[in-house]
Amino acid sequence: MKWRKNGLLSGLFLGGLLLLLLLRPASSMDGAREGLLLFGGTVLPSILPFFVLTSLLSQSGLLTASAGLSFLPKWFCRARGSLGWAMVLCFIAGAPTSARLLAELHEEGAIGRGEMLRLSACCSLTGALFLIGAGGALLGGPAFGAAICCAQLAAGLLNALIWRGIGQAPEKELPRAKKEGLSPFHALPAALQSSCSAAVLVGGAIVVFSALRALLRESGLFLAIEAVLSGLLPETATGALLSGFMEVSIGIRDAALSSASLPLRLSLAAGIASFGGFSIFCQSACFLKGLLPLKPLFFQRLSHGALGFLLMRAALFVLNPSLPAMALPSPQPQPRPGLALAALGLSFLFGFGLLWLAPRRRRG
Repeated sequence: MKWRKNGLLSGLFLGGLLLLLLLRPASSMDGAREGLLLFGGTVLPSILPFFVLTSLLSQSGLLTASAGLSFLPKWFCRARGSLGWAMVLCFIAGAPTSARLLAELHEEGAIGRGEMLRLSACCSLTGALFLIGAGGALLGGPAFGAAICCAQLAAGLLNALIWRGIGQAPEKELPRAKKEGLSPFHALPAALQSSCSAAVLVGGAIVVFSALRALLRESGLFLAIEAVLSGLLPETATGALLSGFMEVSIGIRDAALSSASLPLRLSLAAGIASFGGFSIFCQSACFLKGLLPLKPLFFQRLSHGALGFLLMRAALFVLNPSLPAMALPSPQPQPRPGLALAALGLSFLFGFGLLWLAPRRRRG
């Protein structure tokens, strides 16, 4: 009886969307076009390099062979210490790259399902490149994007502590024998092929959810929800919150361009970035391939988003920064060669650290 009721509700919802799509094709096309432009101009340049590099690092075996940073997975996620560098790479790359990396590590036998579930509580972040680059430009400077990155990372670590007791790993989930790592040159063709396919999946999800958002806004459903939420949040913030629930990139853009005060816009952007949007949730579910239950994953996203919003609000309240009421984006950001050289140096240190901390293979 319960299955029939759920099936009836799902059928009515999908049928209503199909009818709305037939009645309002122009709105759907405009939303899909907006999502396509967003994906091609912002999302694709930020995720594709990370897709390729994480695939190469995973196949090389350096991420789980390294012994450094073992305290991160042990303290926060109750996972084996060999996943420390994988956890850091998930922080840098963000979702859905983190979900793809966890799935690849599980296929190699380096991580169990319980550990995947606990790591997902803190590793599903919005990419730092997008937040500092695009989000910072919209909010008025890259420092604001970096502040959002710090807020969502701190919220992720707190979220990991909240979900630390979930997913007791049974004996049958102990890792299998790890295969020999491949050199980057041998693994590059497969990494490029799989990464491009994964990027197409991400682009399709962004286009679909952008079109769905446009249809729901055209139907008046968003206006009704905004009227309900107006008692909790200012009217200028509810639209961005609903957009962020559907798609994180559009939500952060709407939060940055809203007429709310800068502290509220920063808090909204931090909450939306921490939650990740339903589009990122579906993309991560595709990469996880049914390895984890979706219900706890979704509640992890909700708690992460609430923590990100509250931490940013608390930080701005305690620090009491002298921020202007409005901050306009700079149309032509100045190039910073020093920042580029620093990033290059950090990347070399990261690579040398992986090689130095990796245990030497014994020769038989």
